[in-house]
Amino acid sequence: MNINNVKERKPFKQLLFSQPTYFDVKYKINPYMIEDVNPNKARLNWNETIRAARNHTSIQTVDYDTFKQSKHSIKNLPDAVFCANHAMPIPDNGFVLSNMKHNERKGEPYYFEKWAKNNGYPIIKINSIFEGEGDAKWHPNKNIVFIGYGTRTNKKAINEIDSLIDAKVIGLELISPLYYHLDICFTPLDEDTVLIIPEAFSKKAYNKIHDIFDTVFYLPNEDKKTMGGNCARISPNTFLIDKKNKRTIRLLQNNGYTAVEVSTEEFQKSGGSTDCLFINIP
Repeated sequence: MNINNVKERKPFKQLLFSQPTYFDVKYKINPYMIEDVNPNKARLNWNETIRAARNHTSIQTVDYDTFKQSKHSIKNLPDAVFCANHAMPIPDNGFVLSNMKHNERKGEPYYFEKWAKNNGYPIIKINSIFEGEGDAKWHPNKNIVFIGYGTRTNKKAINEIDSLIDAKVIGLELISPLYYHLDICFTPLDEDTVLIIPEAFSKKAYNKIHDIFDTVFYLPNEDKKTMGGNCARISPNTFLIDKKNKRTIRLLQNNGYTAVEVSTEEFQKSGGSTDCLFINIP
């Protein structure tokens, strides 16, 4: 697939992190969820992560608890800290709001919408099941968005989003319950390079990735359980990653990238790491 003729997109300006005020594991909607979260350690993990990110890019934080309650109280939405899932940023301006699959998380996008409207960002709503930047990864430079579908996001979301935004939309089918979001198994490192977990994808999607990127790295097996595939691009050539993923850190460093090491141990008990904790802001 030739993407050379696709125009460059506008860069995102900031990262937004949601406060972990009510973070906990109270249900099980993915294979990683463990009900032994330590709230104090979670807060330490979160503080460490935003401090590290702030050294490399501009960030904002939001406390969803400040917004008027909807029928879904924020106190009953323990995964709201994973604001990557709440919307997909549009490089020109605005967001496509998520429509979560599981009832346990359906109330979360309401709070992100409140933040976006308070800050002057337009919101687009869609009918299909769609889980925001968890399943929508923008190419580092090109005006291309990759959308993972098949486990959480519905395939119908691809055509719906394609009709609403001025960008090239490329669908990638996910086939494993272990890799239920694209951001767990697919991280574009630069214009020509991507890091993936190959068994997460259908054969067609796997071949598509190899057609688009000149270099495809595979996540080391040892780092799959500690969410090495959820490392986060926070600025050009700079990636936020849990420090336990030693082999992935070495892979990044050996290929000229900067690995910023943090601890996301508590958040991994709910199936998330660094890339789940923020959303890009246009």
